[in-house]
Amino acid sequence: MINPLLQFKKTSFFTFLFAVLFTFTACEIKPVEIASIDAVKILKINKDGVELEINMTLKNPNNIGFTVTGTDLKGSLGGMTIGDVKIKNNVRIPKNSEKSHTFKITAKIDDLINGGIGALTGLLSKGGPQLKIKGDLKVRSFLVPRRFPIEFTKKIPMNPMDMLKGK
Repeated sequence: MINPLLQFKKTSFFTFLFAVLFTFTACEIKPVEIASIDAVKILKINKDGVELEINMTLKNPNNIGFTVTGTDLKGSLGGMTIGDVKIKNNVRIPKNSEKSHTFKITAKIDDLINGGIGALTGLLSKGGPQLKIKGDLKVRSFLVPRRFPIEFTKKIPMNPMDMLKGK
C-alpha cells in the first residue's frame, strides 16, 4: 500500500513543476536586442584563428533574466568569411535591463588565409576591417532554452603591426 503522505508529496511536486514550466512557456518572451556595439577589440590573431572581445549593450525587455549559453553565428572580417563564431564565456542578462556585457568570441580564419593578398587588403583597409556577425544567440532561463536572432556590423580599429607580431 502506498503511503498517502508520499503520494501527496509526489503529486504536489509534479503540480508545482508543471506550473513553473507553464509560466515560462506561456508568457510571451520578447527577443533580447543589441542596443549598441560599444567596442570590438582583437585579442589575438594567428594561423589558427581570431579571438575578439566585444562589448555590447543588450536590452532585455522581459520579466525574466537569461544566461547566454552558446551561439549559432556566422561571421565575416574584412569582407571574407570567417565561418562559425563561438562565444567562450557564459554571460548573465538581468531581467528588464539595458546593460553592457563583454563577450569573448573565437573564429577560425581559414578563408582569410586562403584568400591571400585580397584578404590581407580587406584587413588592412582604412579605418580597420569591418566585422559582421549574424545568427542566433542561445540563452537559457531556469529549464527553458530560447534562441534570439542577432545581427551586427562594426569597424574594428586595428594596428597592422599587431598582425605581424601574432597578437
